[in-house]
Amino acid sequence: MVCIHDSTVQRTSNGRGRVSRLSLAELRGLNWGAGHPGADPDSWDASRDANRDANRDANPDARCLMTLTELTDLLLAAPRPVGLFVEVKHPSRDGARLDATVAQLLARVQSRLSLVVVMSFWPPALWRWRRLAPDLTRVALRAPAFALPDWGFEPHVVGLPVDLVRRRPRVVAQARARGWGVYVWTVDRPDDVLLCRELGVDAIITNRPREVRAMLTP
Repeated sequence: MVCIHDSTVQRTSNGRGRVSRLSLAELRGLNWGAGHPGADPDSWDASRDANRDANRDANPDARCLMTLTELTDLLLAAPRPVGLFVEVKHPSRDGARLDATVAQLLARVQSRLSLVVVMSFWPPALWRWRRLAPDLTRVALRAPAFALPDWGFEPHVVGLPVDLVRRRPRVVAQARARGWGVYVWTVDRPDDVLLCRELGVDAIITNRPREVRAMLTP
């Protein structure tokens, strides 16, 4: 199980192909600092782009891909309590096996982390997680074009894109009226941070945690 956002490797590495078709050794052999972050303007800023090559040369580990097991080991070794938010990627031909394997790993570390959350855009996966790990917080992610649907089940939290919240701020109150918590992603602009604070969302997902934390800390 590897930690990567895309189903293919070309946007964020110097390779090509689908993650599911490459072995771990092949994935390890790619340079994960040599992709094209400019293709995703919401995830990168100019300073990151300008310093990318220098940072990569100074930190060879940045070229490596991390497995989920390595990530949990890193968190467990942290000097302070930390949590883990896992988005399981679906749909996938190996989706059921992926969810079961991730659930087994999370069950081993859950009691040693401050918080463990599982998220997905895929309703069948969230149904499955109700059975696999009923005590984990489950987040139903929503695409920007959609408001609150009727999933046929009740997630603990709904994850909303910031452009939807910006366009329809009342959606936060609507989610709360249905008994759901609200997470908002990806909140990088100061005005969006202030909007989320005003609306009282439960969590902000951001690429700029230091700056956002400073804005929210008295």
